Amino acid sequence: MSGYTNTREKLFLAKLHLEQWLSYKQKPVELVGLHARAHKDAVIYQLTNCYKVFLLETAAQLRVDLLGECSAQALQANLREQERDLGDLNQLIALEKDVNSWLSLCFKLESESRRIDRERAKPASSASGMQILATSEAAGYDFARWLMLLEALIDQFTESLTEW
Repeated sequence: MSGYTNTREKLFLAKLHLEQWLSYKQKPVELVGLHARAHKDAVIYQLTNCYKVFLLETAAQLRVDLLGECSAQALQANLREQERDLGDLNQLIALEKDVNSWLSLCFKLESESRRIDRERAKPASSASGMQILATSEAAGYDFARWLMLLEALIDQFTESLTEW
């Protein structure tokens, strides 16, 4: 289905940043420092932004406004206001609601990254910001798998949307 150009672009950018971040993981920590963090944060940002753009492009394909909250639940609500329903959105809604899903964890990490940046911007709290950063990076999330899952989800959804 055409019309998902921005979503595909975000997936591509996430892949580029992921490759860079993974290459840094092979090097000693003292050599990479903030470069690795920048690419890790970029991967997280691109994944979450890709999902949001995907929802916006889906809304455009369905000729539905998606103002305010950018979520599958909001999209479903807007469709129902027009007395339309798209059952495939239930899978996306379930991922958004499940606090342990890869999608929810990705959004949580994006939020945590922003919080760390705000904390680090305060002159007196740079040490605590670095401590938080070390904790989040030690978690060992599988961003490559998340990217693969997001791409598969988008492919599956856009394929079923063509039939809709």
